[in-house]
Amino acid sequence: MTPEFVIGFARQSIELTLAISLPML
Repeated sequence: MTPEFVIGFARQSIELTLAISLPML
């Protein structure tokens, strides 16, 4: 895996987590 792929995957995971958790707050 390339660093760019890891960074992109991590960013997507963070955005997905925020999209799910923010409405619950």
